[in-house]
Amino acid sequence: MKPLLLSTFLSLFIITIASHPRTLFSDYHYILGQKISADDVEPADNYEFQVLLEEDEALGLVLKGCDEVLLQKVELTPDEKQKLEHRIKARFNEDAFDVYIGKKDGEVERYAIITDEMGCFHPITYIMSTRADGKIEQVAIMIYRESRGKDVIKKRFLHQYQGKSVNNAIRINKDIINVTGATVSVRGLNRGIRKMLAVLDAFFLHHNLKIRPKPQITVANQVKEKGEQETFAQTYYSLGDYVEIVLTGITEKNASNAFKEAFKEVDRLNKVLNPDLKSSEIAKINRKAWKKPKKCRRELFNIIDKSLSYGDLTNGRFNITEGYLLTFGEKKPEDIEQTFKAASYKNVVIDSKKEEKLTIFLKDRRTKIDLSPVSKGYVVDKVFDVLKNSGISQLLVSFGGVIRVAGNPPDAPGWQIAIPDPENKGESIGFLNLRDGAIAISGEYENSLMRNREEFTHLLDANIHGTFNPDLIKSIVVAASAFDADAIASAAHLSGLNDDMALVDRIPLAEGINLYKRMDGSIEIEISGGMRKHFAQKREQISAQRIRQACAF
Repeated sequence: MKPLLLSTFLSLFIITIASHPRTLFSDYHYILGQKISADDVEPADNYEFQVLLEEDEALGLVLKGCDEVLLQKVELTPDEKQKLEHRIKARFNEDAFDVYIGKKDGEVERYAIITDEMGCFHPITYIMSTRADGKIEQVAIMIYRESRGKDVIKKRFLHQYQGKSVNNAIRINKDIINVTGATVSVRGLNRGIRKMLAVLDAFFLHHNLKIRPKPQITVANQVKEKGEQETFAQTYYSLGDYVEIVLTGITEKNASNAFKEAFKEVDRLNKVLNPDLKSSEIAKINRKAWKKPKKCRRELFNIIDKSLSYGDLTNGRFNITEGYLLTFGEKKPEDIEQTFKAASYKNVVIDSKKEEKLTIFLKDRRTKIDLSPVSKGYVVDKVFDVLKNSGISQLLVSFGGVIRVAGNPPDAPGWQIAIPDPENKGESIGFLNLRDGAIAISGEYENSLMRNREEFTHLLDANIHGTFNPDLIKSIVVAASAFDADAIASAAHLSGLNDDMALVDRIPLAEGINLYKRMDGSIEIEISGGMRKHFAQKREQISAQRIRQACAF
């Protein structure tokens, strides 16, 4: 951080002000398999981290000419917050404000407050200064985080606030002219201005509220690092679902760069794994590999090879060609029978004899490879690696029902993952504590295949597909990698083994939970021996929105 450039008193005092980290989380940090609404996700190109003024520059701008600057911390009690909210008709999420008091020749010349207020998708960081009488002198944007609505950062817009006071309503299109395309940001700025004016009026101008004894600190050198470490979250749509990344113990600038690199990797993997993208590698394999062996790049070859090994491990119950069954509608019985014959993982032949000529061959023209049971886990692992290689040590990556974590959030020994009740998504059945590792939960894909099997059970070869337990509604697996957790959760659910944890018990470093729905509608929980160190059974109301509100953006 640069030193504070208030030239008239630069050499007078030096002090460091401690930052005040926000409350990051509720008791849990994430919900396994939580659904993300498209309404909650910003356009992919919207996030743009723009530092317009460093904090020292902002203070130097609005307090120019002062020969002394004091910092007074104002902490709000619940009763004080309620009184302020009633006055300005807006909610105070803040518990404290840092008020800078600029003096000249011993007399108060100006006040200044820096705050964050939510724009459309991200907070806007800005500073407001007033004269000693409480009328606004300047408003300046310090950090703007969106590519849209940039007119609000311009002086001609911000000039509208000049001369306003707590006695002005500061309403959009009445006191402040709106900016087309930035209505939410304008409303946010107005809301923050009203809050700051109310605090100054109540505590400093009319003294309706009393400041509890807090020493005023003389400022001449900066302080509150803009490199303050916080928690940040970003979401990105790909492969039919949302990738969500949570980074903690990191500066905003580093988080911004990390998100860009991570989502570049997501875009790259979309070109490899997306079966609906005609130009993707897997789509080309499905179109052409039945004619003759199709050359395949090492990355996709390894994914298919490892997936086939899970087919062998489960005697075909885990099957990367079975997803094709979900695509056919009303057909004649003989057509359905032929389709089931095509949906055999044994129809996928791989050849790795020559490193420079890895090939995939599909023995039946109708056989299609569907990597849905493993693709999300693979994407999570690759994004995780990108973030770790960039030096980030505390992170969570989630995609669909797959999560991988590293390190631990602030003030917690590990990442606390809520396991939702399948019958009541707003309530947990328990929590998993994980520091380094991955967790996956079987989802709608597996349930769709199970319904498919049940509908056409008279056509199935029991030796291949086995019997299945209709009471089993979810399988949850913890493993070292997201790929393994994803594959094992799918395999455990689809295997339908009546000996419960037999599959998980055969795989090193894997632990599992099976959720069964009983006749009375209750959920029965079965866990493997090693899972007991991670899992605590507990019913509690859970909310994804509460988690997102805890992140900086």
